[in-house]
Amino acid sequence: MRLAVTMYVSARPKFCLADPPSCASEGGPHTERFNMSAPEQYRAKAAEYAALAKGAAAPADILELEKHERSLTALADNEQWLADNQDKTVHAAKRDKAAAGNPR
Repeated sequence: MRLAVTMYVSARPKFCLADPPSCASEGGPHTERFNMSAPEQYRAKAAEYAALAKGAAAPADILELEKHERSLTALADNEQWLADNQDKTVHAAKRDKAAAGNPR
């Protein structure tokens, strides 16, 4: 048996294991909202994939689930770094309304 896993991650992390149309709208049947920060959400989902990998029987499924776990862990690490180092990152300058009308 082949385990099909599809993950959709938006700018505001919202995870779905279903097809995009069912999760596209707010409050869709597979939409999960959390009151956690993005890194916490990514780590929680990574833990779910780790648990699924431990229960999978087929080697291909285990590899795929572990790949998803590593990907989510990397996303969590990156989000955490951005949160911790926001003062050290370069931000785009705000343009005034007059300058916004003049493309460069």
